[in-house]
Amino acid sequence: MAHYSLLIKNGQVFDGRGNPAREVDIGIGEDRIEAMGELEKTSADRIIDAG
Repeated sequence: MAHYSLLIKNGQVFDGRGNPAREVDIGIGEDRIEAMGELEKTSADRIIDAG
């Protein structure tokens, strides 16, 4: 199981190409993004639900 300092759940992410936003989870550790996608089996020191 991955562990992050911060996990942002249900965030809206734009790819910059004009496509619609997609809803993803974002795992942050060591002051940078380490993972994006459906991060169901993870833990974090802090969790924010952006949905």
